Amino acid sequence: MSSNIFKGNPKLWHLNACVGNNGWTGISTYLEGYQAATIAMLESILHRTQLKSSDSIFWTYDTAIYPIIFTARHSFELFLKSEISNINLLKKNIPPIKNQLTITHNIWKLWLFFKEQISLLRDYRLNYIIPILENTIEEYNRIDPNGEVFRYPYSNQGNKHLEEHSVINIYEIYENYIKFTNDINDFQLLTEYLYKEYEVGTYTDKLSRNDLEFISKILPLKVKWRENQFITIKNYIKNKYSLSNNELSRAIKKIENHYEFSLKIIKNNYLININKNILVDYCNGNFTFNNLKKLSANDLVVLKSLVDCCYIFPFFSEWIDIFINKNKQINIMHEINYIHKNYSKVKKLIIDQLNYGFIF
Repeated sequence: MSSNIFKGNPKLWHLNACVGNNGWTGISTYLEGYQAATIAMLESILHRTQLKSSDSIFWTYDTAIYPIIFTARHSFELFLKSEISNINLLKKNIPPIKNQLTITHNIWKLWLFFKEQISLLRDYRLNYIIPILENTIEEYNRIDPNGEVFRYPYSNQGNKHLEEHSVINIYEIYENYIKFTNDINDFQLLTEYLYKEYEVGTYTDKLSRNDLEFISKILPLKVKWRENQFITIKNYIKNKYSLSNNELSRAIKKIENHYEFSLKIIKNNYLININKNILVDYCNGNFTFNNLKKLSANDLVVLKSLVDCCYIFPFFSEWIDIFINKNKQINIMHEINYIHKNYSKVKKLIIDQLNYGFIF
């Protein structure tokens, strides 16, 4: 669709904005834009910046308040919609979001839905954000629940907006917005990390990977599971996480089969699917290129998967098996050079990240 206004300019190419399918445009792009616009307007009016291109339009506290609060509130709405979706996608067993629940512009309905998604996830690491944001969300909902009050002077019923208010302090809005924005940005970093964590699939209906790691640390060594202490600790875990006997048994089984967590309950538990001596020789640089070619396809797949893990961040040991499944589909003989030149990285990974230094 052609336009005389909404188009690019090859002479001023550096001022062209990428939209639509040109780039990675999504709800986060909109959110960042509205956040930045809100802060830019607030700082502009607080510094009494005058408009350079018009003598007839006045940028004053009385005129600036409407676009400022409208964009601020809209950024809150975008944040809630974005994070509702992000949290919902973390666990495969959470029911998918119904579209009608995210179409609403009512900020309090979105806030309640946001809290519901956190509750369904059952990951305590997200709970901290609720008391931090709730008061601000409540106040914005009270003054403008649906994003109309600072958009138009009158409601659809002809009632004038904001008659119960006489003044709104710009600096108070600024201080609150900067704090709120910093808080939600930190929360987004957390959910981005959690997406990578949940992606590896180590969780149960009630326990996150982080919970399973904690449980592995408080369980006694497996050789002591016949002692009374084990029963006491199991009861503590069941009460803490509201687990049944079967749910706890499944959680412990996950820990026993986990590369890292199993080491807390089984000393020197070697689970990598390759002969330990072969792995040690490889990590110590004892294999020539031709020596590697003589290894079995399975051994080469495991070694390449360990190399692949050296280039992923953050590292979770579950990636070993994920890469093994991927690498079984390729011609592994074409990867010999890649495997050969990365042995020192694998050794560092095994010692520093996997805590398998006991094999050396």
